Amino acid sequence: MFNLRSITRAALMAASLCASGLATAAPVVYHSLTDEADVVPGSDTWRYDLRIEGSASAFESVSLLFTPSRFADLVSSGGGADLSLLDVQPDTGLPVDGMVTATLLADLTAPLTFSVVFSWLGQGAPGALPYEYLDANFSQVATGNTRVAGGTTVPEPSMLATLLLMAGAAMHWRRRAAGHA
Repeated sequence: MFNLRSITRAALMAASLCASGLATAAPVVYHSLTDEADVVPGSDTWRYDLRIEGSASAFESVSLLFTPSRFADLVSSGGGADLSLLDVQPDTGLPVDGMVTATLLADLTAPLTFSVVFSWLGQGAPGALPYEYLDANFSQVATGNTRVAGGTTVPEPSMLATLLLMAGAAMHWRRRAAGHA
C-alpha cells in the first residue's frame, strides 16, 4: 500500500511547504534597553532600540503597545526613508494603550532600526513589548512580543508540533507497510 519511498517523498513535500510558510511569516521585532540620564527630577527615562527583521511588504506596519500605567512621554526617532513612525501617547483616563506604529514605505529587504524614548512608571526595568502586525489594509495579521536583541531563536511550538506529527506519521506508515509486506 505505502512504501518507504512514497512516505519519504510526502514528508519532504510537507516539510518544504512548512518551510515556505516560515519564509512568509510576520516580521520579528527585537529590542535592547538603555537606562537614560533622567533630565526631569522624579522621572525615569529609558530608551528602546528596536529592529524589525523578516519579510514584509510596503505599507504593512508594526504597532508597539505601551500600557498607560507603565509608560508615558513616548518619542520615537530613526527608521530612515523606508519607515514612517507615528506616536500615540498612553492615556490613563480612558485607559488606552500608547502606541508607536512603524509603517514600511518600501518592501522590507534589510532590517530597519528605530528608537523610542519614554518615561518608565513601573518598578525595576521594562521588558518585552507586545506588538501587532498589520497588513496594508490595516487588518491585524499577527501579534507577538519583542525579543531581546542577540537572543537565540526558538522554533514556534506549532511548527515543532507539526514536524513531530509528520515524523510520527512517517514512522507509523513505515511500521504498517513493513507489517503488510
